[in-house]
Amino acid sequence: MTEPSRQILSSHVIHLDNRQNLHITGVSDIYSFDDRFISLSTTSGALSIEGENLHISNLTLECGEVDVSGIITGIFYLDEKGKEKGRLFRKNRGFS
Repeated sequence: MTEPSRQILSSHVIHLDNRQNLHITGVSDIYSFDDRFISLSTTSGALSIEGENLHISNLTLECGEVDVSGIITGIFYLDEKGKEKGRLFRKNRGFS
């Protein structure tokens, strides 16, 4: 019997809908997560997500996909030393 074929992780896409639903492709691993912070590895580098009441609602590493729900307040990439390399999105803390 042959193993099911695995999808090759090549495309990395981030789709954020109303700051509440996040779909990411090209995910290779989840480093850590809690209800305020998620750290993961993508084909484009380490990615961190900040927010409130964060929940990983779907995780399929075989396909390289993850869905996150909650209030997303920040999305940013990290360099090799764990320092912020590029911020995609961050809610200004002074506004609702």
